[in-house]
Amino acid sequence: MMYKNQKLSYENKIHIAKDIVEHGLPAKYVAKLYGISVRWAQITAKEYRETGTCIATKEERKA
Repeated sequence: MMYKNQKLSYENKIHIAKDIVEHGLPAKYVAKLYGISVRWAQITAKEYRETGTCIATKEERKA
């Protein structure tokens, strides 16, 4: 499972988001595939839907 102090690489975040948003896979399946929580997968997909990319860090999100 993915915990708060662990970080996903940008490439993994893009793959997770595309699997959910573009390919229509369920977040639960994608989360299990990448070994992260379902919530992390949902957040990543939401970022991708809203911005068209995945923001890597909280600092970049503020900018």
